[in-house]
Amino acid sequence: MLQFQPPGFGHKVIHTSLGAMVYYTQTNAPWAIADTEDLPPLLFLHNFGGGASAYEWSKVYPAFASNYHILAPDLIGWGESAHPVRDYKIRDYLSTIAEFIIQTCGQPVTVVASSLTAAFAIRLAIVQPNLFKALFLVSPSGFDDFGQGAGRRLPLSVINAPVLDNFIYM
Repeated sequence: MLQFQPPGFGHKVIHTSLGAMVYYTQTNAPWAIADTEDLPPLLFLHNFGGGASAYEWSKVYPAFASNYHILAPDLIGWGESAHPVRDYKIRDYLSTIAEFIIQTCGQPVTVVASSLTAAFAIRLAIVQPNLFKALFLVSPSGFDDFGQGAGRRLPLSVINAPVLDNFIYM
């Protein structure tokens, strides 16, 4: 079952160490031009959760299609990509995202990601900075992976104080 994609977008497949990874990109008019792959790559990584897939960004990436080579994969275990039976680890996603970038982008990529995949993009950029041009992250989570409380601006005891809680959420 293929998911809905905006006009001018279709799917392609690459093979990673964990199986086939489906991704969506410009394939037809009005976006497919002879040299689409010569445009700078813009990679959209979906979040995790029930029904997660590249569809998460399908209302956003057409706005960038005339200036960027759009790449919106269904990550391994999600959407139309392979669903190997295994206990998925963070390193599985880090390695398959890196494999995806290496196979589809001929230059450093700009990544748009949300929540946990935004944290994965940060982690991958730390160890393989040559793969990335820029990161645009929406509500990245998992900062405790980078040091205790790295994402917190205020101490937890202050954040949980009833007075502050009532003031913020009035």
